[in-house]
Amino acid sequence: MKASELRIGNLVNGPKQNAAYPVIEISELSVRIQFDNGNDWYGRDQLHGIPLTEEWLLKFGFEDHKVFDNLIGYKKNEVEIHVYEELFCLANNEYAKSLNYLHQLQNLYFALTGEELTIKETV
Repeated sequence: MKASELRIGNLVNGPKQNAAYPVIEISELSVRIQFDNGNDWYGRDQLHGIPLTEEWLLKFGFEDHKVFDNLIGYKKNEVEIHVYEELFCLANNEYAKSLNYLHQLQNLYFALTGEELTIKETV
C-alpha cells in the first residue's frame, strides 16, 4: 500500500487476511496496526486494502437510498454511494469517484464531512 493512501484509524487487512485492523501509527517504511491483544509494525507490502462491500456500508451507518430503478444507492449525511454490478462509486452532481477499498471510503468521507466513519453499534 502507498503511504499516501493511509491515515490513522483506517481499517486494513493485516497479516491475517479477512480481519480488519485499525492503523494506529504510520512511518515512512511501516505501519503499526492494533490487534485485540496488542499491536505490531508491518511493512506496507504486508498490508492490504479491505474490499468495499454493502455489508461495510451498513456497518458504518449508511442507509438504503433509491437512486434509479437499476442502481442501488446508500446514503449517510449528504454522502451517496452508488452500486452497480459490484462497482462502488461516491457520486454527486459534480463528480464521481470509484471506490475499491474500505480505507478509500474512510478517507473520502472524512475529506467531505470532517467526520470519521465509525462502526454503528448494533442493538
